[in-house]
Amino acid sequence: MLLDDSFATLPHIVAEGRRVIGNIERVANFFLTKTMYSIGLALLVALWRLPFPFVPIHVSLVGWFTIGIPASILALAPNAERARPGFLNRVMRFSIPAGITVATATFVSYLLVLPPDGADPQLRIQVSTAVLVTLMMAGAWVMVVISRPYAWWKLVMIAACGTAAYLVIFVVPSWRPAWAPLASAIAQLQLDPSNAALMASGVWLGVAGAVVIEAIWWLSGHLGGEHRSLFGRKPA
Repeated sequence: MLLDDSFATLPHIVAEGRRVIGNIERVANFFLTKTMYSIGLALLVALWRLPFPFVPIHVSLVGWFTIGIPASILALAPNAERARPGFLNRVMRFSIPAGITVATATFVSYLLVLPPDGADPQLRIQVSTAVLVTLMMAGAWVMVVISRPYAWWKLVMIAACGTAAYLVIFVVPSWRPAWAPLASAIAQLQLDPSNAALMASGVWLGVAGAVVIEAIWWLSGHLGGEHRSLFGRKPA
């Protein structure tokens, strides 16, 4: 406004402020949820004195497809919602129970498919893959609900992240015999979805986690007096 010496720029200033504040809240939901489920899962594994179910590359895969990529896109997205007080309460009201839900679903999945002591290394990889599916499905549903209200480009983002995760978990491991030059790189992913029984357990726990997260999203909005919908909101 000072540079242009015109009050006509005020609507643009207000719109930019709303975009920044609203998108910070979205991104905060992503990263606080991740912090909560990371801490929760680590504590549960430590209390049960079990080996951690994932290798570092698995954690990176979850971060890419359920947090990093969507958070980067949503941070720059248009957002005309009016700034409201209660930022911290709103974020904590959703992120803490959502993070606990993701951690619990993942850990229960781990307990259900836990291999016996001295199990074959390939079986351990299959177990890790099944547990990773639970974590990615529950984590992806956090992305799904935080992205609301939907627009066409948000649906494309969700579909692209989901498709990329599916390809990495289910398709890339099958390339090893056919793509000998890439075999060592593919092996570093340490994924094997070939055990149908283990994968079924992982998928069902992922679905259960997604259902609970969906309920948390609607309930947190109700408790906060917010109008929530899939494709639009009441004018501010």
